[in-house]
Amino acid sequence: MTKKILVIVFALCFCLSVAFILVHINDFFFSQNSEYSDIPITHYPNLLHIQDGIKNDHQIPLWSGLIQSGYPFSANPLSGLAYIWGWIAILFSLPAGINIVFILHLLCGAMGTYLFLREEGRSMVAALFGAFAFILSTKIYAHFAAGHLSLLFAIFWTPWIFYFTKKIVSGNVRIFRLLAGIVLGFIIAADPRWSIPLGLLWLPYVLKQESTLNSKYRTLTVTCITGVITSSAMWLPLLELIKYSSRSSLSITERSVYALTLSNLFAFFIPDSGGFSEWVLYPSAIVVLMVVLGLFLYKENRSIRFWYVAGGLALLLSFGSQVPILKYFFEIPGVSLLRVPSRFLFITIFTFAVISAFVYDYLISLPVRYRFDRFFFLVPVTAFVFLFTLGVYFATAKLTWTILWSIVFFFLGTVAIGLVLHHKIPARLIPLLVGILLIVDLIGVNTLNLRPVKAIDMLNDKPVLMEQLAELPVFARIYTPSYSISQDEGAFWQVNQINGIDPMQISSYVEYFEQTSGIAVDGYSVTLPPFNEGHPALDNRQYCPDTKKLAMLNVAYVIADFSLDHCRDLQAGKIVEAKYLYQLENKLDVGYFENGSSAFELIRYEPNIIQLHTSGGGRLVLREIFYPGWTATIDDLKTPVQREGIFRAIEVPPGNHDIRFVYQPALVAYGFILQFLGLLVVIILIMWEVRRGRKS
Repeated sequence: MTKKILVIVFALCFCLSVAFILVHINDFFFSQNSEYSDIPITHYPNLLHIQDGIKNDHQIPLWSGLIQSGYPFSANPLSGLAYIWGWIAILFSLPAGINIVFILHLLCGAMGTYLFLREEGRSMVAALFGAFAFILSTKIYAHFAAGHLSLLFAIFWTPWIFYFTKKIVSGNVRIFRLLAGIVLGFIIAADPRWSIPLGLLWLPYVLKQESTLNSKYRTLTVTCITGVITSSAMWLPLLELIKYSSRSSLSITERSVYALTLSNLFAFFIPDSGGFSEWVLYPSAIVVLMVVLGLFLYKENRSIRFWYVAGGLALLLSFGSQVPILKYFFEIPGVSLLRVPSRFLFITIFTFAVISAFVYDYLISLPVRYRFDRFFFLVPVTAFVFLFTLGVYFATAKLTWTILWSIVFFFLGTVAIGLVLHHKIPARLIPLLVGILLIVDLIGVNTLNLRPVKAIDMLNDKPVLMEQLAELPVFARIYTPSYSISQDEGAFWQVNQINGIDPMQISSYVEYFEQTSGIAVDGYSVTLPPFNEGHPALDNRQYCPDTKKLAMLNVAYVIADFSLDHCRDLQAGKIVEAKYLYQLENKLDVGYFENGSSAFELIRYEPNIIQLHTSGGGRLVLREIFYPGWTATIDDLKTPVQREGIFRAIEVPPGNHDIRFVYQPALVAYGFILQFLGLLVVIILIMWEVRRGRKS
C-alpha cells in the first residue's frame, strides 16, 4: 500500500468514525441508558465560564460562583485553564467547540499510535489497524458519552510519549527527551490522575528501551523535569486545594468504589449497550481474537511480551483493593487520591492495540509454520461466546442485540483469521478483510451507544422558571436538594447555586453545607447534597434546610422536584414548570457589618473582583467563601482578609472608604509563569538542537 493510498484510507476511516458526532456537532452526547454526562455537568459550565469571563469581564476567571457558593476555579483540575489545547473549544459556540476538540484529540491519538507502531517496526497497514483499534475502542467512546473529557485528552497523548521515547534510541537524544517531556506536561495539565497509570507503563518501557543505566537515568530525569515544569499551572494550585479538600480523606473502600469485578470480564466479549462507562471493555471481536492468537505465537512474539505483561498487570490493578495485596498500593501518597481503579483498563486497551498490530503483520507474512495449528486456539473463544449466547437464551428466552452482534463478529473474525492462516485468500485482501471487520464492528457499536440531545432543548428546558431566577442579583444564590436546576442550565442562565457536583470540594464548606441542608454527608461524595439511592428527584425529600444558614449564603429560592411544605420555614411553595419553588423572606446582600449600623454600596461584582463603597466602620463580613489568595484593600491600602467561619471578613475604619476584594492566588501566578516560560525555554532548546544538527 502506497503512502498516498494509506492517507486516503486513513482519512476515509477517520471521517466515518466521527461522522455521527459531526452530524450532531451542536448537541450533548449521552450513553443510551444514562441521563447524566460530565460534559453538561462540568465541562460545558467551566468552558462557558471562561468564555463569558473573557467576553464580558475582559479577564480570565480564576474564581467561580456557579456552584458550592464559590470555589477556586483556577485550582480545580477540571477547569481546563492549564491545558492549552482545551482552549480551542472557547473559539466556537458551545457545546460545538467541545465536540470539535474531542475530534481533534481523536485525530491526535490516532496519529500518535500510528507513528509509535511504525517505530516499533510495524508495517503501515498494521500501524493503521492498531491506531483505529485504540481510538475506536468502545471504552473510549463510552467515556466520551460519560463526559470524561479531561481524562480522554490525557489518554490520547499517551502514544506520543512512547513514540518520542522510542525515537530517543535512533534520533537526536536531547530533542526527543524534551519532546517526551512536553507531552508529559500536556498529559498532567489535561488530567493529572492519568499520570499514575501512565507512569506505571512508561517507566518500565524506558528501562527496557534504553541500553545503559546512564541513558535510562537521563531520559527519566529530563522527561520528568520537563513535564513537571510545563504543567506547573495545573499542579501548583492543585497541591494547595488538596490540603483544603475532602478528596484527601478518601477511605480504602471509597478508592475502590468502581473497581472491576470478575463478572465484568464478560464485557471483553460482549458489547455493553449504554452500560456504565467504567465497566465497558469491548475492544472488538477481531482484536480479542488477534490478542489470543498472538499469545501462542511463541516463536515470534518476543517483542510484544512486554505488552502482554503490562496489559495483564493493568487488568489486575483495575480490581482495586479487592485483590488483598493491592490495598497497600492504593494507600501510596498520590495513588491514594485515585478513586476509580477500573481506569487502569485504558492501559490494557492500549496494549491490545499494540499487540493486534503485531499479529496483523504476522497474518500478512506468516513467516513460521507451527506443527500444531494456531487456529485451534481461536476456536474456544468463539465457542465460549456461542455457548454464552445459548445460556442467556435458555435463561431469559430472549437475546439482546449486543449478544447477537458479538457472536456474528466473533464468527466472522474466526473465519477470516482461519482463511488467512490456511492461505485460502490472497495476501492483498487481508488488510481489506480484517480492517473492515474492525471498522464496522467498532463504529457500529459506538454509534448505537451514543445518544445525542439538542443542547438548546436542555438549556431551555424550563424557560419561565429560569427567566425568573436570572433576574436575581449577581451575588444571590439558589438551593436545590434534588438537582432541579442542572449545572449547565445554571451556567447558561448565570444562576449561582450553593449545591453542586464536583470531585474537589472544600472540606469546611462540606461541613457547613451539611448543617445547612440537613442532609448527612457520610464519607466522600462528588455531589452536594449526596443522593444515596441515586435518585435525585426522590432521595432528599424528607430533609428540611436551615433557613437562617441559607440566608447567610444569600439563598433567594429553594427549588425541588418534591414538596417541602412539611418544613416549618418553607410554606406556600409555588409550582413552576413542575418544580416546587419556595422564596425565602430574607434580605439579599453581598455582606453585612456586624455592628448593624454601618452600610455599603456594591460597585462591582465579578469572579475575580468585588468592589464596595462603605459609610461607617466595623467588622465587614462577606457572604463569600474564604480561601487563600483573596486579598483586600481599603482606599488602595492592603488589609488582611480574616476568616469568619467559612466566610471572609475585614476590619473597616470609620468613615467612607472604597474597598476591593481581589482574587490573586500567588501559586496560580507562579504556576502559569513557570509553565509558559518553561515551555518557551524547551522550544528554544529544541530549535537550537535542530539547528546544531543541521550544521553538523
